[in-house]
Amino acid sequence: MKIDVVDNSIEPTQVSAGPAGDAPPRTCARCEASGLAAGLSHDNWVFHPRERVLTAPNQRPVTLTLTESRLLSAIVAQAPPTATRQQLVQALGLDFLYEGDRRIEVSISRLRKKIQSLTGLPAPIKAHRNVGYIFQAPCDMH
Repeated sequence: MKIDVVDNSIEPTQVSAGPAGDAPPRTCARCEASGLAAGLSHDNWVFHPRERVLTAPNQRPVTLTLTESRLLSAIVAQAPPTATRQQLVQALGLDFLYEGDRRIEVSISRLRKKIQSLTGLPAPIKAHRNVGYIFQAPCDMH
């Protein structure tokens, strides 16, 4: 007796054995599904603030908390200039004089660790001493 098993839960993917130049462009699945940028190649980080998702160039998503999303929005929106600590505190709706630096440092540290652990890539959030933070990789914000 022969039994045929069909598994519809796995989507087919294209694999290219040729040089990197012959590989098909990678497309952000969230962008394609929503129709925002169908066919757009994403070799960059992609940030979707409404969905609170950061997608790495290796297509691994990082689901963000509201605080992480607000911080990342402020940092990415300022790039390439540095997002100042005061701008980050304001993005969180906090008072700069009373709830400043330490809260930002802790939140950024946790965000970096989360990105690294879920994507396997180093977090491209870099500190500018006594100024603020910058996202040092190309990032598309949708």
